[in-house]
Formats: sequence, structure tokens, C-alpha cells
Amino acid sequence: MKMGLEKIGLELATSTHKGLSQKQRESMFFLIIVSPWILGFLLFTLFPIVSSLLASFTSWDIITPPEFIGVGNYIQMIKDSQVWQSLMNTLYYTAIGVPATIIFGLFIAILVSQRIKGIYMFRSFYYLPCVLSGVATAFVWKWLLHPMFGPVNYYLFLLGVDGPGWLADPLWSKRSIVLYRMWFIGGTMMIFLAGLNAIPREYYEAAEIDGASKKQCFWRITLPLLTPSIFFCLITGIIASLQIFGEVYIMMGSSADEYTRPFLHYLWMQAFTFQRMGYASALTWVLFIIIFVVTLIQLIMQKRWVYYEVDK
Repeated sequence: MKMGLEKIGLELATSTHKGLSQKQRESMFFLIIVSPWILGFLLFTLFPIVSSLLASFTSWDIITPPEFIGVGNYIQMIKDSQVWQSLMNTLYYTAIGVPATIIFGLFIAILVSQRIKGIYMFRSFYYLPCVLSGVATAFVWKWLLHPMFGPVNYYLFLLGVDGPGWLADPLWSKRSIVLYRMWFIGGTMMIFLAGLNAIPREYYEAAEIDGASKKQCFWRITLPLLTPSIFFCLITGIIASLQIFGEVYIMMGSSADEYTRPFLHYLWMQAFTFQRMGYASALTWVLFIIIFVVTLIQLIMQKRWVYYEVDK
């Protein structure tokens, strides 16, 4: 099909523009080839972005025509206590979940980087959750952490430990969601594993000759050379965590309240439960600004702590 599209584009570019130069015909051929992508971008990406921006300045319930209210949605957002509470919940998931994922992912990567028999099997086991359906695993974890019938509390009971309420307990609900997200450290592990394999062995051999211990090798060689991998996991983890929604929606369901509801969940409620599309669009752009500013700060701050071998 690709060859057919190229043939059609080449025929159009040569037959209808015979008077054009070779460079102009190549440009025409290129535009014909990429036109499906350009059309898709305009219709399914750029148009929704512009539409949501315009809708954020309106009061719109989908059924009736939108009514322009200026920055009314943004002013109301400042006064909405649930917006701030949902934002604090999202920051909790980010501040606790992202560092924990990086630390444990690095720890597991170091363990599975050892050259021992059967290590590839362990790598597969740790990475397996990343290829499973997030919806299915969320339902499984919801069952595992059930306070009355879940296997986790059952085995804790056998050990003489009174298990917590997990998702049903406001004190443990957010911790339970962070614990569930920790199960997907396989992706982070693979990134760190690639970074570990990229470190030249000569550095460690030279350090051992100088009498450096394994602890010193880790802090002076391994960790500095892994900072690009850490930075990548940090920036992608924060972006993903600020958009947390699916696991909370599935594991908590209708019981999600101000103690667990993340920002994106509250946004979804405004759009599809209360049909306040204008207000939801304003929340969307606030979330975009937050993610953009946080990412920009990280890109600026990386110069102070991320080490690249090409840097001198």
C-alpha cells in the first residue's frame, strides 16, 4: 500500500507539474505523501485543542449553545475548594509515587543486572505487569486489598496482624493507590538496566585498582552516569502522575471522595457527570499549564545535576 501511495504521488507530481523543476516536484511529492498525517493532525489534534481553549471561556452544557463568560470559569476555579483538594491529592500521588518508583526501580535494576543463571527470567517477571491491561490489574488489586475478603488481609490475619482498611480507609486509600502504581516499576527498571549496561566497565576496573569500595563505585560512578536515566524517569513519571485517573476511577469507583480524588478525576466529573464542558475545559488548560511549567523547570534545573559523558 505504501508503494502504491508513493506511485500515485509520484505520478501526480510529475504529470500535472511537468513544468516544475526537480526540487519543486520533490517538494510536491513530499506534501502529497504527508498530507494524510497533516489532515489528521488538523482535524483530530489542533482543532480539539483550539476548541477546548475557546470553550474554557464559555458556559456550555453540550445541549444548549455555549455562552461566552470570559474568565468566569477561571475565577470560579480559584474559589472552588474541591479543585484545590483534588490538586493536593494529585501532588501527593506525585510526591510519594514518583520518587518511590525511581528508587525501587533502580534497586531492582541493580539486582537483575547481575550476571547469574536465570536472571532473564527475573527480568521478565518484573516487567510482566507493564504489558498487562491496566484496567484488569486495577480490578485484581481492588480484590486483593478488599478489607474483608481480600487475600492480603487474610494472610496478615494468619500472621497475627490486623490488616488496615486499605481502599475503604481514608488514612490508607491514597497509600493503597501508590502501592498499586509501584507494581509497574518494570518499565523504570528496564530504563535503568539499559543505563547500567551503557556504563563502560573500564571505569569500575580503574576504581578497583585505586582501592575504591563498591559503595564508593556506586556513588562516584554508577549514580552520576545514571543521572540521564533518572532525569528521563523523573520527567515522564511526573507528567504521568499529574494525569493519574484510571486506577483511582476503577479501584475507588463511586466511593472516590475528596481524600482520594485526583485533579483529572474531578475534571472528568465536571465534564461527563455535571455536563459543565466549559468549566472542564478551563480545568484542562490549568492542568496543561501546571505540567508545562513543571516540565520547563525540570529542563532548566537538569543542567545542575544531570551528567552527560559528552559534557566537558
